[in-house]
Amino acid sequence: FISEAGLASLEEGGRVYRDTVLSCAEVTHDQENKTVTIDYGDGCVIRGGRLLSGKIIIVYSDRKLIPGAFRVATFENFSIDEVQVEGTRTWSNISTSIEDNPTFNVTLEGGKLSFPDETSATRDADHTKEWFRAENPLSDEFHVDGSAEGSTREDIRYEVEILETLVYKRVC
Repeated sequence: FISEAGLASLEEGGRVYRDTVLSCAEVTHDQENKTVTIDYGDGCVIRGGRLLSGKIIIVYSDRKLIPGAFRVATFENFSIDEVQVEGTRTWSNISTSIEDNPTFNVTLEGGKLSFPDETSATRDADHTKEWFRAENPLSDEFHVDGSAEGSTREDIRYEVEILETLVYKRVC
């Protein structure tokens, strides 16, 4: 979520977009190297009272709706309320054509949350999300398939597989 907010200006036609999750961060955009860095420094409090510190670094290739585009987010000493966040989140547009429903593969490798009490939770995930765009964006749907595995803070291993496509749509 934070990395999407940091990249939003790329999708908004160059307009500056500030999300509340970025309110105290320094966001830098290196267009030449296609890198966005969200830096919370030694720590700052965002709306809602959460304390964030460290950096999120996003390397991207193109606008998200372009087939073949990708984004890779990594963390550098990043934490939320003193919970250390690790891992690499990769997002790829796997659509074969701009006319297709946009389809994305989203993976998390080496996901780990380390808590102040020295417990940790891990997660690796691989999901495919297809975006069915309607004339009215309020009628858009997302279809999600995939799997995840990891361990809880109590060191209980788990595996999850979506057996029937999940369908997300607004219900107003």
